[in-house]
Amino acid sequence: MDSIVFPCVVLTAAIAIGLALHRRMDSGSTTESLRGFLGTKPTLYWFCDSEKNARQWNDFTARNSDDLNRGYLEVALEALRATQGSDFTIKPLGGRDAILAEIPDADPQAKQLPPALFRMWAVANLCAKRGGLVMDGNSTLCVGPAFSSVLVGVDAATFGVDPDEPLGSAIGPAPAPYVGYAKAAGHPGWKATAAILNSVVAAGPTSWSAAVARRISSQLHEAQQATGVVCIRSADGGRLPNGQARQLEDLLGRVASPPDPNTALLPGVVYVPYDGDALIRRYEFAWFPRLSKQQIQESDLVWASYAGL
Repeated sequence: MDSIVFPCVVLTAAIAIGLALHRRMDSGSTTESLRGFLGTKPTLYWFCDSEKNARQWNDFTARNSDDLNRGYLEVALEALRATQGSDFTIKPLGGRDAILAEIPDADPQAKQLPPALFRMWAVANLCAKRGGLVMDGNSTLCVGPAFSSVLVGVDAATFGVDPDEPLGSAIGPAPAPYVGYAKAAGHPGWKATAAILNSVVAAGPTSWSAAVARRISSQLHEAQQATGVVCIRSADGGRLPNGQARQLEDLLGRVASPPDPNTALLPGVVYVPYDGDALIRRYEFAWFPRLSKQQIQESDLVWASYAGL
């Protein structure tokens, strides 16, 4: 009798799993969602470059009164988990040491790169050598839906439009530098991008000027286009409805009544980027990084409204 019952139980379980998978697929689930159901979710690397912001990364309540409060990073990480946690295994990386530890054979000189160039280097190398989704946590706010909704059938991707580029360009504007994706490690586009940036690192500090970093973005984009990296512009909310780049002033203003049409997010937007380096650097916004999580939650800032608060 037992020899009959056991196969029946196994068959019943298999049918239940099959029906569950079928329902997920019929309801518009993605490849990443299916992998998540099977326990093999891709990794989302959410990194914070600033060493100052990275202190006490695993204990948001232990803060130095002279340090940044980092409430906005708490909110951004919660928004990330709420919108992406079902489809990705989220791995926060606080500070450059943690980032370099994830990159095999990383040149230690990379720790000294200027912030904008380090961001490009980190995204390219993590995509090339680890695969998955890579985001600059200090410069992005996920607003939903999940990234997997735009990544079905995509092997490698960049997103948005470089904020320094005009919206229209004869050669096509470069993507924004804050997010990258590779379905698996070793994609030729990200390997080529990482190789270019690694050569800049190896050349030393004289190659790290802002001018070199600015010119290199077009070179990276050309290498990516030639090797199959697609640019998904609609997922990035870095542009206002009128096509102009979204500025910190747009994000850190108060929600108007009635709402300003320029604060609206276009259909398909998954995340809103902003210049996290400028946020820390510009004195007129010094108040925002010092707000606590509770203060942000209770505010009427546009940034907070995008976070779902």
